[in-house]
Amino acid sequence: MTHNPEDISGNRIFVNRYRHIRELFDDADAFPDVDSVDRFYRKLLSTVVLQISVSKLSDAFSVFSSLNSKGLPLTLVDLLKGQFIGEASRKGIDKSETLEDWDEFAGTFTAKDEDVNVAIVTQFLLNNYDVFESTGTKSITKGKALRLYETVIQDKYRRGSNYLDTLLSRAELFAMITRVDGHRNADARIDRQLDALKRLDSTQAIPLLLSLFSDQKTFGLTNDHVSQILDVLIDFYVRRNITLVPKSSNTRSRMLGLVRELTAPTGPRGDAAVQLIASTLKEISSSDTVFLETLKSEGLYDKNAKTARYVLIALERGLTGPSSFDKGHPDNLDELGNKGKPIWTIEHILPEGENLPKWWREMISPDNPDPEVAAGVQGQYVHLLGNLTLTPYNSEFKQKPFVNAKNPYEDGMESYDKSKRDYRVNGHFVGMRHPFRLNASIPDTANGETIETKTDWTPQDIQRRTDLLANEVVKLFAFPEDASEK
Repeated sequence: MTHNPEDISGNRIFVNRYRHIRELFDDADAFPDVDSVDRFYRKLLSTVVLQISVSKLSDAFSVFSSLNSKGLPLTLVDLLKGQFIGEASRKGIDKSETLEDWDEFAGTFTAKDEDVNVAIVTQFLLNNYDVFESTGTKSITKGKALRLYETVIQDKYRRGSNYLDTLLSRAELFAMITRVDGHRNADARIDRQLDALKRLDSTQAIPLLLSLFSDQKTFGLTNDHVSQILDVLIDFYVRRNITLVPKSSNTRSRMLGLVRELTAPTGPRGDAAVQLIASTLKEISSSDTVFLETLKSEGLYDKNAKTARYVLIALERGLTGPSSFDKGHPDNLDELGNKGKPIWTIEHILPEGENLPKWWREMISPDNPDPEVAAGVQGQYVHLLGNLTLTPYNSEFKQKPFVNAKNPYEDGMESYDKSKRDYRVNGHFVGMRHPFRLNASIPDTANGETIETKTDWTPQDIQRRTDLLANEVVKLFAFPEDASEK
């Protein structure tokens, strides 16, 4: 066996294969002696190669999936790559050019120094077909996508269109919508709204968003129009995530229905397009009455923690009263820490953990502080909107008492960590006395309480604050009569 691949005559592929095999035999762990090479050789002689030929790419996918059920799956992305290369070659496009275009396409969904995100590429391909290649309102599945794309790709190249170039331009928009690293909208307002929709798990709206950004000029939409639509979508998703109406599958179907209405030759344009979207979303959403009642009576955090955090941040920014942020201390509620986690997280004033300490049991169930009884009261109130606030110190608060009567805070203390109300770091209150607009509703001010005089936190307090904040949430996320009002 020669050590120099250049001594091997033949094509470059054979040389590369030879080099790879030669490197395998140089592995001392795999082949420590001649006997190990002989054993490998005998296994090689007993190998049976079975060739299976199929006429369609979709059949190849089915066969491979059956034979490879416990191995690395062959993905839709892998198979479509081969389909593009084959169809482009038949039209005289060099394979290397197609591979370069494919790498650029796949790279659109890939973070720096990471492998291609197959899940996101697949999500794009499914949405692309639903929006631009289908005419219905039902979504395709991964199982059907291969066969359908096979037909589309053949047809596009037969008509002289480089479909991969078309996908690349749409992929850029999809990456912006789904917030893939480095893909932003030039309009800062729209970019912030897309961030908000991402936090609200609005994947069912992707078909509508992809259509809007792709055909914005055709639809007669200015950036102001787009921003109005995004505002209405934010209202819709906050309400949908809290009331769970409509169902996800129904939501996507209606979004695709909007795409069909907008792309029709006589479809609405400009203001009329905005009104169509706003009225449709309002029609399928829960009423203000249902929205308010759900906020008042059902847990928010345990239903959708991301939406709960989004709502709390919106309340802090939308409530009246002095702000704790200023030019020297800018709003950082949306910022992430070193590990990519939010700096400000949700704090349950009444702790959510099991085995409540005695001081909390006595506070929420004074007539019977039995652990089981107190746990029942806790379960009823702990995730309500009125029991939630925001803090960067969530891990420090844990199950600390609301106020610590045995070791109370005393004026002038630089630091204090014995209670949630008076928690203090470097001369600043960071617990319930932090001057948040959200925290202003913790004391019952209508009955003369202040945060300094409030010493307990009861189920009645939680319900009182829930009712108050719920009304504010309904105002913040109300559908406008005219979408241009937003």
